[in-house]
Amino acid sequence: MYGEAEKLGRFPTEIDQATIVVIPKTQPPSRHCSAYRPISLLNIEIKVLSSTLASRLKEIMPTLVHPDQCGFMPTRSTRHCIRRLHLALAHRNTLSHAHLALLLLDFEKAFDTVDWSYLELVLQKNGLGPRFRGLVRLLYSKPTARVRVNGVVSDPFPIGRGTRQGCPLSPLLFALMIEPLAILLRGDPLIEGWSWPACAEDRVALYADDVLLYLSNPAKSGPRVLEILGLFAEASGLILNPAKSLLVPLHRSGDCVNWQRNIPVRRNSFKYLGMYISLLPELTWELNFTRLTRKIRSDLLHWRTLPLNLLGRIALYKMMILPRLLYLLQNFPHPIPRKWFGEMDSLVRQFIWSGARPRLALKTCQRDVYDGGLGMSNIHSYHLATQVLVINDWMGGGWTDPAYRLELQTMG
Repeated sequence: MYGEAEKLGRFPTEIDQATIVVIPKTQPPSRHCSAYRPISLLNIEIKVLSSTLASRLKEIMPTLVHPDQCGFMPTRSTRHCIRRLHLALAHRNTLSHAHLALLLLDFEKAFDTVDWSYLELVLQKNGLGPRFRGLVRLLYSKPTARVRVNGVVSDPFPIGRGTRQGCPLSPLLFALMIEPLAILLRGDPLIEGWSWPACAEDRVALYADDVLLYLSNPAKSGPRVLEILGLFAEASGLILNPAKSLLVPLHRSGDCVNWQRNIPVRRNSFKYLGMYISLLPELTWELNFTRLTRKIRSDLLHWRTLPLNLLGRIALYKMMILPRLLYLLQNFPHPIPRKWFGEMDSLVRQFIWSGARPRLALKTCQRDVYDGGLGMSNIHSYHLATQVLVINDWMGGGWTDPAYRLELQTMG
Protein backbone atom coordinates (compact mmCIF):
# COMPACT_ATOMS: atom_id res chain seq x y z
CA MET A 1 0.00 0.00 0.00
CA TYR A 2 2.81 2.42 0.88
CA GLY A 3 4.58 1.71 -2.40
CA GLU A 4 1.41 2.42 -4.33
CA ALA A 5 0.90 5.63 -2.36
CA GLU A 6 4.45 6.71 -3.25
CA LYS A 7 3.73 6.16 -6.93
CA LEU A 8 0.47 8.12 -6.77
CA GLY A 9 1.95 10.84 -4.54
CA ARG A 10 -0.81 10.58 -1.93
CA PHE A 11 -2.79 8.20 0.26
CA PRO A 12 -6.40 7.26 -0.44
CA THR A 13 -8.79 9.82 1.03
CA GLU A 14 -10.26 7.41 3.59
CA ILE A 15 -6.77 6.73 4.99
CA ASP A 16 -5.48 10.31 4.95
CA GLN A 17 -8.56 11.71 6.68
CA ALA A 18 -8.40 12.67 10.36
CA THR A 19 -11.29 12.90 12.79
CA ILE A 20 -11.16 15.83 15.21
CA VAL A 21 -13.01 15.77 18.52
CA VAL A 22 -13.13 18.85 20.74
CA ILE A 23 -12.79 18.96 24.51
CA PRO A 24 -13.86 22.10 26.45
CA LYS A 25 -11.03 23.82 28.32
CA THR A 26 -13.38 25.44 30.82
CA GLN A 27 -16.60 24.59 32.60
CA PRO A 28 -19.26 25.43 31.65
CA PRO A 29 -18.30 25.17 27.95
CA SER A 30 -17.97 28.44 26.05
CA ARG A 31 -19.36 29.30 22.63
CA HIS A 32 -15.92 30.44 21.39
CA CYS A 33 -13.81 28.03 19.33
CA SER A 34 -10.67 29.02 21.25
CA ALA A 35 -12.22 27.62 24.43
CA TYR A 36 -12.03 24.06 23.05
CA ARG A 37 -9.02 21.79 22.70
CA PRO A 38 -9.01 19.77 19.44
CA ILE A 39 -7.85 16.15 19.57
CA SER A 40 -7.01 14.69 16.17
CA LEU A 41 -7.44 10.95 15.55
CA LEU A 42 -5.37 9.55 12.67
CA ASN A 43 -5.67 6.24 10.86
CA ILE A 44 -3.25 3.52 11.90
CA GLU A 45 -1.63 3.40 8.43
CA ILE A 46 -0.56 7.03 8.81
CA LYS A 47 0.77 6.41 12.31
CA VAL A 48 2.81 3.37 11.25
CA LEU A 49 4.61 5.35 8.56
CA SER A 50 5.13 8.44 10.72
CA SER A 51 6.40 6.30 13.63
CA THR A 52 8.94 4.64 11.34
CA LEU A 53 10.17 8.00 10.06
CA ALA A 54 10.27 9.41 13.60
CA SER A 55 12.36 6.52 14.93
CA ARG A 56 14.94 7.09 12.19
CA LEU A 57 14.98 10.87 12.50
CA LYS A 58 15.30 10.71 16.29
CA GLU A 59 18.69 9.01 15.99
CA ILE A 60 20.26 12.03 14.26
CA MET A 61 18.28 14.84 15.92
CA PRO A 62 21.09 15.69 18.41
CA THR A 63 23.34 16.45 15.42
CA LEU A 64 20.73 18.69 13.77
CA VAL A 65 19.39 20.61 16.77
CA HIS A 66 21.38 22.65 19.31
CA PRO A 67 21.30 21.51 22.98
CA ASP A 68 19.36 24.72 23.74
CA GLN A 69 16.30 22.82 22.44
CA CYS A 70 14.96 20.45 25.12
CA GLY A 71 11.56 19.64 23.65
CA PHE A 72 11.12 16.04 22.45
CA MET A 73 14.89 15.52 22.32
CA PRO A 74 16.49 12.31 23.65
CA THR A 75 17.81 12.68 27.25
CA ARG A 76 16.41 16.24 27.50
CA SER A 77 13.27 17.47 29.26
CA THR A 78 11.66 20.48 30.88
CA ARG A 79 13.82 20.05 33.98
CA HIS A 80 16.89 21.08 31.99
CA CYS A 81 15.25 24.36 30.94
CA ILE A 82 13.91 25.07 34.42
CA ARG A 83 17.18 24.20 36.17
CA ARG A 84 19.06 26.45 33.77
CA LEU A 85 16.71 29.34 34.55
CA HIS A 86 16.94 28.84 38.33
CA LEU A 87 20.74 28.83 38.19
CA ALA A 88 20.84 31.94 36.02
CA LEU A 89 18.52 33.86 38.34
CA ALA A 90 20.44 32.77 41.43
CA HIS A 91 23.75 34.04 40.00
CA ARG A 92 22.56 37.06 38.03
CA ASN A 93 24.25 39.44 40.49
CA THR A 94 27.64 38.26 39.21
CA LEU A 95 26.92 39.72 35.77
CA SER A 96 28.56 43.01 34.88
CA HIS A 97 25.61 44.43 32.95
CA ALA A 98 23.14 46.45 35.02
CA HIS A 99 20.11 45.96 32.77
CA LEU A 100 18.88 42.38 32.41
CA ALA A 101 15.58 40.92 31.25
CA LEU A 102 13.87 37.66 30.42
CA LEU A 103 11.63 37.48 27.36
CA LEU A 104 9.20 34.56 27.10
CA LEU A 105 7.80 34.12 23.60
CA ASP A 106 4.54 32.46 22.64
CA PHE A 107 3.48 31.73 19.07
CA GLU A 108 -0.10 31.83 17.81
CA LYS A 109 -1.21 28.21 17.24
CA ALA A 110 2.41 27.26 16.58
CA PHE A 111 1.96 23.65 15.47
CA ASP A 112 -1.03 24.53 13.28
CA THR A 113 0.42 27.44 11.30
CA VAL A 114 3.74 26.17 9.90
CA ASP A 115 4.06 26.67 6.15
CA TRP A 116 4.70 23.40 4.27
CA SER A 117 7.03 24.95 1.71
CA TYR A 118 9.15 26.15 4.62
CA LEU A 119 9.10 22.61 6.05
CA GLU A 120 10.33 21.20 2.75
CA LEU A 121 13.17 23.72 2.62
CA VAL A 122 14.23 23.00 6.22
CA LEU A 123 14.36 19.25 5.57
CA GLN A 124 16.46 19.83 2.47
CA LYS A 125 18.88 22.21 4.21
CA ASN A 126 19.37 19.68 7.02
CA GLY A 127 20.60 17.12 4.51
CA LEU A 128 17.68 14.70 4.71
CA GLY A 129 17.53 12.59 1.56
CA PRO A 130 14.95 12.74 -1.25
CA ARG A 131 13.30 9.46 -0.17
CA PHE A 132 12.78 10.70 3.39
CA ARG A 133 11.52 14.08 2.18
CA GLY A 134 9.21 12.32 -0.27
CA LEU A 135 7.66 10.23 2.49
CA VAL A 136 7.14 13.32 4.65
CA ARG A 137 5.60 15.04 1.63
CA LEU A 138 3.33 12.02 1.26
CA LEU A 139 2.03 12.54 4.80
CA TYR A 140 1.23 16.15 3.98
CA SER A 141 -0.19 15.67 0.48
CA LYS A 142 -3.77 16.98 0.50
CA PRO A 143 -4.82 15.67 3.94
CA THR A 144 -8.39 16.27 5.07
CA ALA A 145 -10.19 16.27 8.40
CA ARG A 146 -13.68 16.10 9.84
CA VAL A 147 -14.93 17.48 13.15
CA ARG A 148 -17.09 15.34 15.40
CA VAL A 149 -19.35 17.15 17.86
CA ASN A 150 -22.06 15.42 19.90
CA GLY A 151 -21.87 12.39 17.63
CA VAL A 152 -22.40 14.44 14.47
CA VAL A 153 -19.53 14.43 11.95
CA SER A 154 -18.96 17.40 9.66
CA ASP A 155 -18.13 17.28 5.96
CA PRO A 156 -14.43 16.81 5.17
CA PHE A 157 -12.34 19.95 4.70
CA PRO A 158 -8.76 20.30 3.42
CA ILE A 159 -5.78 21.07 5.66
CA GLY A 160 -3.24 23.39 4.07
CA ARG A 161 -0.63 24.10 6.76
CA GLY A 162 0.70 23.03 10.15
CA THR A 163 2.07 19.77 11.52
CA ARG A 164 -0.47 16.99 12.04
CA GLN A 165 -1.70 16.51 15.57
CA GLY A 166 -1.39 12.96 16.83
CA CYS A 167 1.44 12.24 14.39
CA PRO A 168 4.60 10.86 16.11
CA LEU A 169 6.76 12.69 13.58
CA SER A 170 5.26 16.15 14.19
CA PRO A 171 7.27 17.12 17.33
CA LEU A 172 10.58 16.33 15.62
CA LEU A 173 9.60 18.22 12.48
CA PHE A 174 8.64 21.23 14.57
CA ALA A 175 11.97 21.16 16.42
CA LEU A 176 13.74 21.28 13.05
CA MET A 177 11.50 24.08 11.81
CA ILE A 178 12.06 26.38 14.80
CA GLU A 179 15.82 25.77 14.91
CA PRO A 180 16.54 28.44 12.22
CA LEU A 181 14.93 31.01 14.54
CA ALA A 182 17.18 29.88 17.39
CA ILE A 183 20.22 30.13 15.10
CA LEU A 184 19.30 33.71 14.14
CA LEU A 185 18.76 34.75 17.76
CA ARG A 186 21.91 32.98 18.91
CA GLY A 187 24.18 34.52 16.30
CA ASP A 188 22.88 38.06 15.89
CA PRO A 189 25.53 40.58 17.08
CA LEU A 190 22.87 43.15 18.03
CA ILE A 191 21.35 40.82 20.62
CA GLU A 192 23.19 40.61 23.93
CA GLY A 193 22.70 37.59 26.16
CA TRP A 194 23.83 36.91 29.70
CA SER A 195 27.62 36.61 29.48
CA TRP A 196 29.02 34.74 32.47
CA PRO A 197 32.66 35.15 33.51
CA ALA A 198 34.73 32.28 32.08
CA CYS A 199 31.56 30.59 30.84
CA ALA A 200 29.50 30.43 27.67
CA GLU A 201 26.74 32.96 27.12
CA ASP A 202 23.11 32.21 27.95
CA ARG A 203 20.87 33.66 25.27
CA VAL A 204 18.09 31.32 24.16
CA ALA A 205 16.41 28.25 25.66
CA LEU A 206 13.64 26.31 23.90
CA TYR A 207 11.14 23.65 24.78
CA ALA A 208 9.36 22.99 21.47
CA ASP A 209 7.59 26.32 20.78
CA ASP A 210 8.25 27.79 24.25
CA VAL A 211 11.16 30.18 23.73
CA LEU A 212 12.95 31.92 26.60
CA LEU A 213 15.46 34.68 25.84
CA TYR A 214 18.10 35.91 28.29
CA LEU A 215 18.69 39.56 27.35
CA SER A 216 21.26 42.11 28.44
CA ASN A 217 20.64 45.72 27.47
CA PRO A 218 17.02 44.90 26.51
CA ALA A 219 16.44 48.42 25.17
CA LYS A 220 18.84 47.52 22.36
CA SER A 221 18.37 43.74 22.14
CA GLY A 222 14.57 43.71 22.39
CA PRO A 223 13.74 45.63 19.19
CA ARG A 224 16.15 43.45 17.23
CA VAL A 225 14.45 40.31 18.60
CA LEU A 226 11.06 41.58 17.40
CA GLU A 227 12.54 42.40 14.01
CA ILE A 228 13.90 38.85 13.63
CA LEU A 229 10.56 37.39 14.74
CA GLY A 230 8.82 39.38 12.01
CA LEU A 231 11.19 38.07 9.34
CA PHE A 232 10.83 34.53 10.64
CA ALA A 233 7.03 34.80 10.58
CA GLU A 234 7.10 35.72 6.89
CA ALA A 235 9.17 32.65 6.06
CA SER A 236 7.67 30.03 8.36
CA GLY A 237 4.14 31.13 9.19
CA LEU A 238 4.87 31.21 12.94
CA ILE A 239 3.43 34.46 14.27
CA LEU A 240 4.22 35.88 17.70
CA ASN A 241 1.29 36.08 20.12
CA PRO A 242 2.11 39.22 22.15
CA ALA A 243 -0.76 38.75 24.60
CA LYS A 244 0.64 35.41 25.81
CA SER A 245 4.29 36.43 25.64
CA LEU A 246 5.95 38.00 28.68
CA LEU A 247 8.75 40.44 29.48
CA VAL A 248 10.41 40.24 32.90
CA PRO A 249 12.81 43.16 33.61
CA LEU A 250 15.31 42.30 36.35
CA HIS A 251 16.67 45.77 37.09
CA ARG A 252 15.15 48.43 39.30
CA SER A 253 16.42 51.66 37.79
CA GLY A 254 15.33 53.07 34.46
CA ASP A 255 12.67 51.90 32.07
CA CYS A 256 13.60 49.83 29.03
CA VAL A 257 10.22 48.36 28.23
CA ASN A 258 8.88 50.94 25.79
CA TRP A 259 9.80 48.72 22.83
CA GLN A 260 7.77 45.66 23.75
CA ARG A 261 4.53 46.76 22.03
CA ASN A 262 1.67 44.66 23.44
CA ILE A 263 3.82 42.20 25.41
CA PRO A 264 2.80 42.19 29.12
CA VAL A 265 5.43 43.06 31.73
CA ARG A 266 5.87 41.14 35.00
CA ARG A 267 8.40 42.15 37.63
CA ASN A 268 7.97 39.68 40.50
CA SER A 269 6.87 36.23 39.37
CA PHE A 270 5.83 34.37 36.25
CA LYS A 271 4.97 30.88 35.05
CA TYR A 272 7.42 28.92 32.93
CA LEU A 273 6.81 25.38 31.67
CA GLY A 274 4.17 24.71 34.29
CA MET A 275 6.14 26.03 37.26
CA TYR A 276 5.93 29.39 39.01
CA ILE A 277 9.23 31.27 39.03
CA SER A 278 9.72 34.06 41.56
CA LEU A 279 12.50 36.63 41.65
CA LEU A 280 12.15 36.45 45.45
CA PRO A 281 13.29 32.97 46.57
CA GLU A 282 11.12 33.08 49.70
CA LEU A 283 7.98 33.23 47.54
CA THR A 284 8.89 30.24 45.37
CA TRP A 285 7.55 27.76 47.93
CA GLU A 286 4.31 29.68 48.39
CA LEU A 287 3.63 29.96 44.67
CA ASN A 288 4.29 26.29 43.97
CA PHE A 289 3.97 23.87 46.87
CA THR A 290 1.55 25.79 49.08
CA ARG A 291 -0.79 26.32 46.14
CA LEU A 292 -0.52 22.70 44.98
CA THR A 293 -0.97 21.32 48.50
CA ARG A 294 -4.13 23.37 48.89
CA LYS A 295 -5.48 22.03 45.58
CA ILE A 296 -4.60 18.42 46.47
CA ARG A 297 -6.29 18.73 49.86
CA SER A 298 -9.44 20.02 48.16
CA ASP A 299 -9.40 17.24 45.54
CA LEU A 300 -8.88 14.46 48.08
CA LEU A 301 -11.69 15.79 50.24
CA HIS A 302 -13.98 15.85 47.21
CA TRP A 303 -12.95 12.34 46.08
CA ARG A 304 -13.41 10.85 49.54
CA THR A 305 -17.12 10.39 48.80
CA LEU A 306 -16.47 8.28 45.68
CA PRO A 307 -17.61 4.63 45.94
CA LEU A 308 -14.09 3.16 45.67
CA ASN A 309 -12.45 0.37 47.61
CA LEU A 310 -8.96 0.59 49.09
CA LEU A 311 -7.13 -0.48 45.93
CA GLY A 312 -9.23 1.88 43.83
CA ARG A 313 -8.30 4.81 46.07
CA ILE A 314 -4.62 3.94 45.88
CA ALA A 315 -4.88 3.75 42.08
CA LEU A 316 -6.61 7.15 42.00
CA TYR A 317 -3.83 8.63 44.14
CA LYS A 318 -1.12 7.20 41.87
CA MET A 319 -2.81 8.44 38.69
CA MET A 320 -4.13 11.85 39.74
CA ILE A 321 -1.96 13.09 42.62
CA LEU A 322 1.51 11.62 42.27
CA PRO A 323 2.23 12.99 38.74
CA ARG A 324 1.43 16.52 39.90
CA LEU A 325 3.84 16.14 42.81
CA LEU A 326 6.60 14.56 40.77
CA TYR A 327 6.87 17.48 38.37
CA LEU A 328 7.48 19.93 41.20
CA LEU A 329 9.74 17.54 43.10
CA GLN A 330 12.17 17.26 40.20
CA ASN A 331 12.17 20.97 39.35
CA PHE A 332 12.02 22.77 42.71
CA PRO A 333 15.35 24.56 43.30
CA HIS A 334 15.39 24.61 47.12
CA PRO A 335 15.44 21.93 49.86
CA ILE A 336 11.98 20.61 50.69
CA PRO A 337 11.15 20.48 54.43
CA ARG A 338 10.61 16.98 55.82
CA LYS A 339 7.53 18.38 57.54
CA TRP A 340 5.83 18.77 54.16
CA PHE A 341 6.29 15.07 53.35
CA GLY A 342 4.62 14.22 56.66
CA GLU A 343 1.73 16.52 55.80
CA MET A 344 1.25 14.83 52.42
CA ASP A 345 1.42 11.36 53.99
CA SER A 346 -1.31 12.41 56.43
CA LEU A 347 -3.56 13.67 53.61
CA VAL A 348 -3.08 10.49 51.60
CA ARG A 349 -3.64 8.26 54.64
CA GLN A 350 -6.95 9.98 55.40
CA PHE A 351 -8.04 9.61 51.79
CA ILE A 352 -7.29 5.92 51.25
CA TRP A 353 -9.00 4.99 54.53
CA SER A 354 -11.95 7.38 53.93
CA GLY A 355 -11.20 9.25 57.14
CA ALA A 356 -11.50 6.11 59.27
CA ARG A 357 -8.79 4.69 61.50
CA PRO A 358 -6.05 3.09 59.34
CA ARG A 359 -5.99 -0.70 59.46
CA LEU A 360 -2.45 -0.86 58.06
CA ALA A 361 0.56 1.32 58.69
CA LEU A 362 1.45 3.61 55.81
CA LYS A 363 4.88 2.00 55.50
CA THR A 364 3.19 -1.37 55.08
CA CYS A 365 0.97 0.02 52.32
CA GLN A 366 4.06 1.41 50.60
CA ARG A 367 5.76 -1.96 50.37
CA ASP A 368 5.79 -3.85 47.10
CA VAL A 369 2.88 -6.22 46.53
CA TYR A 370 5.31 -9.16 46.55
CA ASP A 371 6.50 -8.05 50.00
CA GLY A 372 3.01 -8.01 51.50
CA GLY A 373 2.25 -4.37 50.76
CA LEU A 374 -0.18 -2.56 48.46
CA GLY A 375 2.31 -1.04 46.04
CA MET A 376 1.58 2.49 47.20
CA SER A 377 4.14 5.11 46.16
CA ASN A 378 6.36 6.77 48.78
CA ILE A 379 6.54 10.49 48.00
CA HIS A 380 9.84 11.05 49.80
CA SER A 381 11.48 8.14 47.97
CA TYR A 382 10.29 9.57 44.66
CA HIS A 383 11.80 12.92 45.63
CA LEU A 384 15.17 11.30 46.29
CA ALA A 385 14.95 9.51 42.94
CA THR A 386 14.35 12.80 41.12
CA GLN A 387 17.50 14.25 42.69
CA VAL A 388 19.50 11.27 41.46
CA LEU A 389 18.53 12.29 37.91
CA VAL A 390 20.91 15.24 38.18
CA ILE A 391 23.76 12.96 39.26
CA ASN A 392 22.93 10.72 36.32
CA ASP A 393 23.28 13.72 34.00
CA TRP A 394 26.68 14.52 35.47
CA MET A 395 27.88 10.93 35.14
CA GLY A 396 26.65 10.81 31.55
CA GLY A 397 28.65 13.83 30.45
CA GLY A 398 25.89 16.32 31.22
CA TRP A 399 28.41 19.11 31.79
CA THR A 400 28.22 19.91 28.07
CA ASP A 401 24.50 20.67 28.40
CA PRO A 402 23.63 24.41 28.66
CA ALA A 403 21.73 23.66 31.86
CA TYR A 404 24.94 22.65 33.64
CA ARG A 405 27.57 25.03 32.26
CA LEU A 406 26.96 27.60 34.97
CA GLU A 407 26.73 24.87 37.58
CA LEU A 408 30.16 23.61 36.57
CA GLN A 409 31.63 27.09 36.94
CA THR A 410 29.97 27.62 40.33
CA MET A 411 31.26 24.33 41.72
CA GLY A 412 34.75 25.04 40.41
